[in-house]
Formats: sequence, structure tokens, C-alpha cells
Amino acid sequence: MSIWFSMEGVSQGQLRRIVFAVEYLPTDCPNYWEAIHRFACLGSGPSIDVQKVKIIAENLQMLDQQAFATDKILMQEFQCMNHGKAAPMGIILISNRKNCLLCGGKLCTRTDRPSKITIYTESLGTVLGSHYSKFCQNSHKGCKYIQYYEYYSIAESIHYDVCFEDKTYFVSTNMTAFEINFLERFDFELLIGEISYKQKAEIYNCINGFDDAKKTGYDDIDKRSSSSHQPTR
Repeated sequence: MSIWFSMEGVSQGQLRRIVFAVEYLPTDCPNYWEAIHRFACLGSGPSIDVQKVKIIAENLQMLDQQAFATDKILMQEFQCMNHGKAAPMGIILISNRKNCLLCGGKLCTRTDRPSKITIYTESLGTVLGSHYSKFCQNSHKGCKYIQYYEYYSIAESIHYDVCFEDKTYFVSTNMTAFEINFLERFDFELLIGEISYKQKAEIYNCINGFDDAKKTGYDDIDKRSSSSHQPTR
């Protein structure tokens, strides 16, 4: 079956949403194909089933999946969908680790308790998402290993994964995460541009359309401008 044949009977809006969902949903995400199908159906077009979406998504792997990765409108639509029990779809953080580091048991995703998390990104602004944890199948035997996106806990002791720097996001608290590229760029702005954390926050808020921050910034500029042109006595 050719890629073009598999796309027959699918609208451009549905196709865009499939590409976008494949980019942002990790394959370990609970109800992976059903979630992509639900998002694709938000686009106007003919009725499509889960199997059709799966065929299209698998064929799209040979194309550039970054095509719509920075589409803020699609992300706004995406994060308004619920995943699991009222958890926002948005960006889903879930580890791809399969086995417990303590006993080697299989890790199982805790689908009933995703944490809502706010993620700050460079290209999409602030995104609401969900953070899933995995527990060891031997937890009933006393294994206390829990795997998170980039770290794990044993009893109440937290340890970062050896390869956590290869992750796309850094989870700073149980409610907040940052895109690694965003943090790396801020390093350069801080060291070379010598901007403050407050200035970075104001720039971020203005770029991402927070009107109050934008208005405050403009008011400050106006005040500085007017004061610098006051006649001397």
C-alpha cells in the first residue's frame, strides 16, 4: 500500500492533527492510538476509524514529522483535550524504561493517576501536560521502585536517570517542567547578554501573549522614555 493510497479520504485538517499528535505523544502513552484518533477527528473531514489513523501515522514516519511541531494553534487545541481522568493531553511526560532497576520486574504505567504539569517551552510557550509514573509489577511483593519521566524513586529517595540530559524536558517540581532547549538558550542570554531572571520572564510573557505583562512592559518603557526627555531646570 502506497503512502498516497493510505491518505485517500482524509482531510488536510485531519492529516495535520495526526502528524502533530505523533510528534508529541510518546508511544508508551496509555491508549496511544485512541488518543491520536480522537485528536484527528477534531479536524473537519470524512469519518475515519482508529485503524485508518494508525496506517496513516505509520506511513508518515517517512516524512518530516517536525512539519507542525511549532504550531501553537494546534497545541492549544491539543492541550484542551483530556487524557485519562481530566488530565490535559498537551505534552505527555512518560519514561520509556521497561524494567525495574531494582528487581528487573516489568514496569506498569499508572494510568489512573497522571499529574497535571505546566511545561515552559521555547517555541510553543506555556503548555499544559500530564506526567505519568510507572510502578514495578513486584510492588505487591514489597518493591518500592517508581519510575518518572527523567528520574526514579526508591521508597522516598529520588535519583535522576543516568541519561536524563538526553531528555527533551527537565522536571523541576511535581507541577513544573522546562524544555531543555529553553534552559540552554537562557544560559547564553544570562552569561552573554547579562539579562536578569526577571527580564527573561518579562520577555517570555510578552512573546507568548500575556497581555498584562506586555502592557506593564510598555508602560515601563513609556515612563523611562518620558523621564529621559524631561527638561532640565
